[in-house]
Amino acid sequence: MGWTLGATTPEQVAKRLGSDVQWAILRRPGQAVVLEGWVPDFAVHGLTGKLLLQFELPEPLQALAEAEGRGAEITASGNLRREFDPLHQSDPRWRQAPRLQLLTFLPGVRIDAATLEARFAALGTAPHRWQDETQASHWLYALSCAAPCTPLGVHIALPAENGRPVIEYALLERFAALLPS
Repeated sequence: MGWTLGATTPEQVAKRLGSDVQWAILRRPGQAVVLEGWVPDFAVHGLTGKLLLQFELPEPLQALAEAEGRGAEITASGNLRREFDPLHQSDPRWRQAPRLQLLTFLPGVRIDAATLEARFAALGTAPHRWQDETQASHWLYALSCAAPCTPLGVHIALPAENGRPVIEYALLERFAALLPS
């Protein structure tokens, strides 16, 4: 899609996806406020599903986001969420300053482990594998790149029961906390 983790802005995402993106300010318990973009009907390489884009806010926008987040709804998972379109704000920092940190794809179909492994084998690295307490299978691929590039990671979680994976792309260091000790 031509996006770069740690560099792509909401404005650049909008150039690619247009008005399909639904925007919100979100705060998960114990975490900083983020800007999220949500595309409920997304298609990539013949797969359809949902796309979630998470943007880190620089310090000046954190305070503004806190103010915008007042009156936010509390979701079932305990998150605070308020619809907020950064593309239609008078302050251009909302379109240009947030940086894409996490891209999550939620396929609309069940995909078995063998199909996922075959699909991601092309990455050329052996994944770190583990199962969590719910018996979900996890694979973490480390993608190397030439300096000054920061290594990327692809995390795939395949729940034991429903078979619908979660596929996440982020800077590799972000996934370090997922690895079992």
